[in-house]
Formats: sequence, structure tokens, C-alpha cells
Amino acid sequence: MIAETLWVLVPLKNLDRAKERLAGALDPRARRQLVAAMARDVLAALLGVPLAANRIVLVSDDPDVAALARELGVDLFRPGPAVQDPLNAALAEATRHVLQRGATDLLVLHADLPCATAAELRALIAAHRERWHDDGSARITLVSDRMGTGTNCLLSTPPGVVAYRFGIDSRRQHRAAAATAGVACAEFDADGLRRDIDQPAELAALVELSQSPQNGCGEHTTRLLLRLHPA
Repeated sequence: MIAETLWVLVPLKNLDRAKERLAGALDPRARRQLVAAMARDVLAALLGVPLAANRIVLVSDDPDVAALARELGVDLFRPGPAVQDPLNAALAEATRHVLQRGATDLLVLHADLPCATAAELRALIAAHRERWHDDGSARITLVSDRMGTGTNCLLSTPPGVVAYRFGIDSRRQHRAAAATAGVACAEFDADGLRRDIDQPAELAALVELSQSPQNGCGEHTTRLLLRLHPA
């Protein structure tokens, strides 16, 4: 099964610089807390797949992220400095690292997906395997954001088969890169995996969700939001 050969990269920016677009809604301390809470919920979902903790890799040079990795027992990769395109450069470097450790399938999963669930991740992994009957062919499966322009998850077989294009218009760019490389590409739809938190309106919707009876928000993020925004 692919879950037995899958590695996961979770990139996480320095907590002091993360989610600056939420500055109008949260002060720096609250933004830092939110980023950490969302990352905890993403890691909890991954561990519930279940995946071996030593094949879940936080990609960050932040000492506080390193402490989180130690606390949860997941791995940490510290990328070297990159002057241009630091996210994609860090992911490419981390991909080479896990390839050297025997990875044959690789999921890049962003850390700002507090509604992601283990069930959605299991379904994504199964769809990636079953669509091509697990025949070993080069392929990617991506999950876009709710706007349909970004890429929240990218599952690749083999790792690095398509160059990373995370950033503006990344969904189109990943699809184009796959077509150019002759790599099969599919998309997967799951509400929690598409619900990233970048803009104040997305945060407001998440606060409302966390206070509803149908709360689909992760435990750590819910607890923080209820403290910051009491019902």
C-alpha cells in the first residue's frame, strides 16, 4: 500500500513571519499561536492516517518549529538559505533528502489546513493509488484551494517528478508542469483539505465554523479560536 511507502513534507514558515495577511484581524502573538495550532491539527490528522511519525517531516528553520517536531516525535528538515523562491527551493531540497532515505511516494501538505482530517487524507492516498491501479507510473494528484487557483496538497510518485510551483496560480502551473513532463495529473476534492487560512474572510469563516454544532475544525485550532473569540 502507498501509505506504507509514503513520506510527507509539511513546510512551515518562521512563526514570527507567518500569516502576515491576517495582521488586520490578529496581533503578532495571536497569529503565531494560530499558525502553531493549525500545524498541530494537520500533524494530528497525518498521525491518524496512520503514518509513521519518522516519515512526517516538518520543513523549517524556526527553532520553535524544531521544538514542536521534538514534542510530537516527527522529523525535521532545516533547509539552507534561498535568495529566490524560498518555499519551492526548501521543498526541493527536502525532497532530495527523503529520496535518499528511500521515499517512493511523497505528499506535500501545507500547515494551514486546520479542518483536514485523517479520513480525507486516507481517501486522497487511496485515490492516488487506485486511479492508476498502483502500476508504478509517474503521476501527481493535487488538491486545490477553495478559490481553485492555489495548491494545498501535492502527492507525487515518484517524489519530485514535477518541479514545485507553489505560490500564485500554482494549480495551473503544477498541471502545466506535469503536462510538459508527460506526467499523469489528477485532482482530488475534499473540503477540509481545500480550506486554507490566508485571508481575514477565511479566518472569520473558520471562527464561525468553530462555534457551530457541525464544527469541522481541528481540536487545537478550535480551542485557540474559542479563547480569542468567545461565543
